Amino acid sequence: MPLPSYTQLPPLPTLPMGADQFEPFVSDWLTTSEVAAILHTQVGFVCQLIQQGKLVASFIGRRYLVKNTNLEAYMRSQEQ
Repeated sequence: MPLPSYTQLPPLPTLPMGADQFEPFVSDWLTTSEVAAILHTQVGFVCQLIQQGKLVASFIGRRYLVKNTNLEAYMRSQEQ
């Protein structure tokens, strides 16, 4: 029995493409540039805070990542 040609196959189902098709990707981790944007400062200053131990971060891959909760704790400590 010969295989059906491409024109004889049924069409593939189509899916609507758009932003509402997928759940937004939310992460608990922030990069140093994201932290700098939130704090309205430079990335170098954020790295200094991390190296001084004032801002808790993890070195993952080749960069520092800061948890949202650690950033919130740092910001609360600066309010006092």
